[in-house]
Amino acid sequence: MTEKGYPVKRHLSTTLDAGSNWLGVDSRPTSTVSMLRARKNRYFVIGAAVVVDALLLIAALAGANALWFRFDVPPENVLFYQHFFGAYIIAKIAALLGFGLYNTSAFEIRSLTVFSIIEFVAVTTILELGVATAYFFYAETEAYRFSRPALALKAGLEIVALSVARIALVRFVEQFRLLQHRTLVVGTAAANVKKLLSSGHETAARRVVGYLDEQPLQERLENEAAFLGKPEEIGRVLSEQKIDELIVLCDIDTRSRVLSHVLSHSLSIKVLPRGLESVLSKRHTYEVHDIPLVEINRNSMSLTTVVGKRLSDLLFAGFGLLLSAPFFALLWIVYRVFHGGDMIYTQERIGRDGRVFTVYKIRTMVKDAEKLSGAVKCHGRDPRVFGLGWVLRRTHLDELPQLWNIFRGDMSLVGPRPERPQLAAEYQADDPSYNLRHVVRPGLTGLAQVKGSYDTNYDSKLFYDLLYAFNATLLMDLQIIYYTPKYILAELFGEKNQY
Repeated sequence: MTEKGYPVKRHLSTTLDAGSNWLGVDSRPTSTVSMLRARKNRYFVIGAAVVVDALLLIAALAGANALWFRFDVPPENVLFYQHFFGAYIIAKIAALLGFGLYNTSAFEIRSLTVFSIIEFVAVTTILELGVATAYFFYAETEAYRFSRPALALKAGLEIVALSVARIALVRFVEQFRLLQHRTLVVGTAAANVKKLLSSGHETAARRVVGYLDEQPLQERLENEAAFLGKPEEIGRVLSEQKIDELIVLCDIDTRSRVLSHVLSHSLSIKVLPRGLESVLSKRHTYEVHDIPLVEINRNSMSLTTVVGKRLSDLLFAGFGLLLSAPFFALLWIVYRVFHGGDMIYTQERIGRDGRVFTVYKIRTMVKDAEKLSGAVKCHGRDPRVFGLGWVLRRTHLDELPQLWNIFRGDMSLVGPRPERPQLAAEYQADDPSYNLRHVVRPGLTGLAQVKGSYDTNYDSKLFYDLLYAFNATLLMDLQIIYYTPKYILAELFGEKNQY
């Protein structure tokens, strides 16, 4: 397993060399009901926390000034907050998000929550003091005043109010098991696995419904979790038991086969690190009953990355469609006169989570090119491609209509290229880890494109697709966008891609 938890063939000790039907798990996510229940509860808890935090921040602001000025607050002392009240609250909530106070762990570990609140208040108070001081010097009005003692008092009130409220919310979550995982353990190789599977197997955070191994534990444990079968039966168990958390403690070979099938499912997956992983891993770490675990996230993108990608997709696709409108109009005339009229054609492609969508492209082949052959991948100077079509393909201008797919949300600007269902099924049968590239939206360009070429072999493309899918960041997207024109030029000049 590599640094971010993405599975890649022939990489380190966790090669995903499973047979295609080892686990009997299809490519669609299982445990849908459990996933929706857990997601609904999580959204409820986070929504309640946001509302309560916003009200407490307002109360701390008002209370600090009222107490310091003995309920006779001079108007000039709250002028700054009056001018920027909305931005102030939004910035504060965004900072709480940035400090991890809306992550699931923030509703499970009290000490971590209180410490994060103290960090949040300290940092935001310093920033607030700096912004308010700058406003004091550059404000057009001379009626502005700023009380540093009131700011310090507000910071103290924020720490107390937010900590008490969050601890109360954590107690509420624990009492009603709102964020409790239904957990399946695979393997019993960890030293303290007996504690996990015995009387302590149900907590506020998780309920271990059972375990999979080659055979049941020989020693009977008090209140032992159920033995549910062998690891190869995981597909059946995930569906029957509505599992939403997987703790993998088995040997490396079995673990590799398990992960290659379940990483595309909507599960929280934690594994026992082995060998170099213990030193090299930069993933989230946990300790469950003294068992060290690292989390493997099916989609490692932070909320900031998700929002940033979508906003950039909308902006780029919107402007791209406007700028390319004259090109489309001219090309439409050329197609009407010389190539039989139809300029745009559509195909079914596989998108995020295996969802089929319609992709738009400029036609570069003769009509009914695949009527007899079916879905066949285009290679080199394919005789089905006419002259203008060859130019469009070489410059990748035939992909421009996919800006509409990006705008609609079917695709992203950067991501693995979408594949046709027939070819995707062939690749999936050959290598189950192929399905993992569907954890993110497909893209107009991608890491596999800027690192390879159109004819790059399947294994290399899959390597780069998985590398991106489990490590995507806004910075990586910007780098891929920057290198895409260079990649196109390298192809045009017949040069080996060096990027």
